Amino acid sequence: MKVLTWNVWFKDFHFKIRMENILNTTVKLDPDFVCFQEVIPEFVEMIDQHHTISGMYSRSDYNMDSSYGTLTLVKAHLSPSYMVSRFPTQQGRTLLISSIKINSLSLAVANVHLESLDFHDMRESQLEITNTAL
Repeated sequence: MKVLTWNVWFKDFHFKIRMENILNTTVKLDPDFVCFQEVIPEFVEMIDQHHTISGMYSRSDYNMDSSYGTLTLVKAHLSPSYMVSRFPTQQGRTLLISSIKINSLSLAVANVHLESLDFHDMRESQLEITNTAL
């Protein structure tokens, strides 16, 4: 299994070309799981309109409790399920878990964008919740 995680940076700075390059690189790398952080609605639209990506991957619901959120892609043939858990947060953070089953084995991949700035205690709590969930 290959996992790609990418903080795509939500800022306007060359947004369209950056997002196109991120999607094209994703196709080239061909990961089984893709975990994006700092996703904004415009990037979700680009994902949905990218024929290769939308044909290859199942997409989690877009989870945005703040100005940006997380989104996970999983190869469609793996038939993933998605679960979102709320965190204690000042910045709208959540835990997004993608799960698959292969024969009798289960695999879960967590996508999270932890609290930033001076919120060390909150990040620690978020990591504890993630550990328990997994």
